[in-house]
Amino acid sequence: MPATGSLFYFGHQTQALNQLPVFFIHGAGGTHMHWPPHLRRLAGCRIYAPDLPGHGKSGGVGRSSIDDYAQDLVEFMSFVDIPSAVWIGHSMGSAIALATAILHPERVKALVLIGSGAKLRVQPVILSSIGDPKLLESAVGMLIDRLYGSNADPKLRELGYKQLLENRSGILHDDLLACDNFNIRDQLNKVRQPTLILCGREDWMTPVKFSEYLAANIARSSLHIHQDGGHMLMLEQPDWVLKEIENFLQPFKNQGTLTIRE
Repeated sequence: MPATGSLFYFGHQTQALNQLPVFFIHGAGGTHMHWPPHLRRLAGCRIYAPDLPGHGKSGGVGRSSIDDYAQDLVEFMSFVDIPSAVWIGHSMGSAIALATAILHPERVKALVLIGSGAKLRVQPVILSSIGDPKLLESAVGMLIDRLYGSNADPKLRELGYKQLLENRSGILHDDLLACDNFNIRDQLNKVRQPTLILCGREDWMTPVKFSEYLAANIARSSLHIHQDGGHMLMLEQPDWVLKEIENFLQPFKNQGTLTIRE
């Protein structure tokens, strides 16, 4: 797992220049480890799964703006010499992917959006509590209650709670602030890339209606809903997510270019 610039990333088949480049972008307070191993090793793909600035093993500091994270990752693409890639994002990561598709469309071949939305409002009580060291543990507990579906393995909840508390000071708060300020509802007509939208019926953070709105307003999109999934869909239902992504990516594998229609 190399580090490029100040960003640490998981890489798989990165020297296979004839394979499809795929970027995995984690969500708020996360790391590349939020992507299960078999997703990070998609067959026929060059995989790049970075830890965002200030997260996990990456250096630098976190951002409080989705656009700033998007710019960081565009610069990362230049470091690893990838002109364009499929962007797979979860939650805040999907917001970063959408922002990049709008601001730097030439960098995005296609999109996979998991637990996403055109607007990612955070409940004020969570946002304010996350920013108070005395209330952090209880606030993370409230957050965890909203992250997983009712059938999720309890061990996932326990691990998720621990991982969120391991974030450096201020990172989780700034990530959630970036989400709270994110709103591209009036710009979705600029997203012209083929887009797969995945969500869980039991997602309380980004409800199904958020994904339905994306599907209704992104021209080349398709929506797939897992009836038992929560917000952490790729951890709760990894086999289903893998199958959906593999089916979506199949036409693009081993293609040198993918035309974005105007």
